[in-house]
Amino acid sequence: MPGAPNSPVGQPVAACKVLHWISVRIIKQPYFKPKPNWWISPPETPYPSEQFAGEITDGHKDAETDGKGSAVYLDIPSGKCSVKFKSFYLDIEKALHPHGFTNAQGLFDAPVPAAAGAPNFSVDLIVEKNLLTLKHDHKCKLEVKVTPPGLAVDEYRIEIKRASGGSWCTLSSTATLDPWFARIAGKLKLRGIAKIGGAEHQSGEKDVEVRFPDYNQIVADSAVQTEMSAAWCNTLNDCTANPNRRREYAFWILLNTLSDAYEFGPVVTGPWCAPADGAGANPGPRPPDKPATPAPCDQGATYSVGLFHTHTPTEFRAGGVPPGSTRPIGPSPPDESFHTANDVPGAIYDFVDSPAGSNSIPVGHPKNSPAKLYPTAGQTRRTTPK
Repeated sequence: MPGAPNSPVGQPVAACKVLHWISVRIIKQPYFKPKPNWWISPPETPYPSEQFAGEITDGHKDAETDGKGSAVYLDIPSGKCSVKFKSFYLDIEKALHPHGFTNAQGLFDAPVPAAAGAPNFSVDLIVEKNLLTLKHDHKCKLEVKVTPPGLAVDEYRIEIKRASGGSWCTLSSTATLDPWFARIAGKLKLRGIAKIGGAEHQSGEKDVEVRFPDYNQIVADSAVQTEMSAAWCNTLNDCTANPNRRREYAFWILLNTLSDAYEFGPVVTGPWCAPADGAGANPGPRPPDKPATPAPCDQGATYSVGLFHTHTPTEFRAGGVPPGSTRPIGPSPPDESFHTANDVPGAIYDFVDSPAGSNSIPVGHPKNSPAKLYPTAGQTRRTTPK
């Protein structure tokens, strides 16, 4: 490479420094003989977000693998590198309880005495229920239980993470969390930790799913009912004979899990329609969650959980469509497609069919006729994130 600006004459080129690189990747290897029944089976997918401690030639690294279970360090000096994957050491410790294991470092810091055996106690996490629903059924008792009872325990901890990966985070530093309010949706894992005799011991991992509310839970909420009724009243008021026009109303239904209250996006009105025109209101794509990817131990988030819209009366359409015309009631095929694409249940305010059993209303049907809510068929609740 070129020398520095003040290089002496006769030394126009500085010596190049040879650099190197190293790549680390976790892969699953086949087993050549049956595994012991206590062995922890690895996942079929790559190992994303696996934490490791690395001694690389350019310094110590505390990092995690990428989405393919890999990590790469470029432009490093020559020398010796080593990597230790912490969670694998913790799994071994949980299964074998070797003497001298240090959870904080993920290393064996002392040899195993020949006479050492498994501890004469066990640690378990009692989970009251493993299927919860935001706002409506989100209370659960968690308890770290050490057997036999009466054993001296220095510290307790209850931790949580997403089942799809990521780091553990602390829910509680006590033996019992009663109640635990589940405020983040997802397929999750929980574990309990007890520190006994200076060493941490973990329970097995427990699976918990925290779901979004379903259609029936959403539309039964009093705040949701108030907003839907107001939109339906406005739809009827906007249907007039002179000028002869009508329009639909729509809004997104949100759930704030910090306040445990339903909230609502801006009310969207469709374009004014003449008697011969079809009506509609485009609310746009599903609003993003806030935050977009909440941690499982966050105190709350705001999720889009449903969509409401109205259909319009036919009372003043007689001059724009053929005599004897009818229109179907309830969610239309485009409604179903939109809700499926946005992964939310839909609620549609529309008229009760007339005559009964026809699934339609005629042109000229009075706008003050009986009406009700209709659910979309494809989605009963938003899909639980992994």
